[in-house]
Amino acid sequence: MMRNKNSNIIMLLITGLLILAAYILGIGCPIKYMTGVSCPGCGMTRAVIECFHFNFRSAFYYHPLFFTLPVIIIVLLLWKRIPVRIRNAVMIIFIVAYLSVYVIRLFYVKDSVVTMEPGRGFVARIIKQIINELK
Repeated sequence: MMRNKNSNIIMLLITGLLILAAYILGIGCPIKYMTGVSCPGCGMTRAVIECFHFNFRSAFYYHPLFFTLPVIIIVLLLWKRIPVRIRNAVMIIFIVAYLSVYVIRLFYVKDSVVTMEPGRGFVARIIKQIINELK
């Protein structure tokens, strides 16, 4: 039981460090960097940073579900102690909420946070470079 709890904490720390490293390196969202398409969590890092500065309006702009992050972390840390039905329901609620907000932001709200520009992704740029070299 202790090993499992420690592995959850280690995974959360590694994830946090990877996100921080991507942010510091200017990559931002690795999915958006590679594909040119924002992910459902795009803007969350900036939202959390805004929360640390008590700028909750800006945090909401960057990601409207920023307030769910502590709940998700707690659920993950207490995963084995939460009854299966409850944790499944909680995870389904979060998945539906994140996907709903993502679709709305991607297709109906025009802002600079959530974008769909596949041609600007790293993969597309590499493919274009290879095609240009082959000409």
